[in-house]
Amino acid sequence: MAFKPYDTSKRKPQLVSLIDMAFLLLLFFLVTSLVAQLTQQEQKLSIPTPENKPGRAQILIQFLSENEFLYIDQTTNSIVQEVNDQFGFESPGKQRRRIVERMLAEKKYDKVEVNKKLKDLKKFATDHPDQQYFILIRCPKEIYYYHVLQLVQSISGLPNVNYGCVGGTVADIRNATDISLRTEIDNHGKKRENLVILFPK
Repeated sequence: MAFKPYDTSKRKPQLVSLIDMAFLLLLFFLVTSLVAQLTQQEQKLSIPTPENKPGRAQILIQFLSENEFLYIDQTTNSIVQEVNDQFGFESPGKQRRRIVERMLAEKKYDKVEVNKKLKDLKKFATDHPDQQYFILIRCPKEIYYYHVLQLVQSISGLPNVNYGCVGGTVADIRNATDISLRTEIDNHGKKRENLVILFPK
């Protein structure tokens, strides 16, 4: 019996299987590289942060937990003044402890309340573009950073609202070396009572 010789020159590769395999490999590498990039970006994520030296913040937001915050603004001056007036005979350390306890009792807010305050601030800043605002957010390392980003999203986007984020706990405020009011002259030549908090080094 005569067999027809096998002609290898006319054999074609199976392109369907080859394209499927190339597509699967491409998809695999795209997904794995994207996951690797997201992890790396999250580790190196940074937003404008003030230098580690005495600075100014018109609003200080201290994370107490994921849903609780200490919100210190200009209205906190009255707490400091009242403690100084009523307990001026006590040592500075006792007065500072009283001030912090009053802050925690009267200036502690949940996430909904803080977001409302920031929304009101953003509206006010939009209506008064000539005024500058700075918000300092302090967050303990135990709290996931995306909670900070949620706050940042609610205040970003305005040229006259600046913000910074640093690590820190409420214990830093409790152990502050100084919490007092100081009379200073602002850029317009007006005297203002400013709250000064010196954190331990």
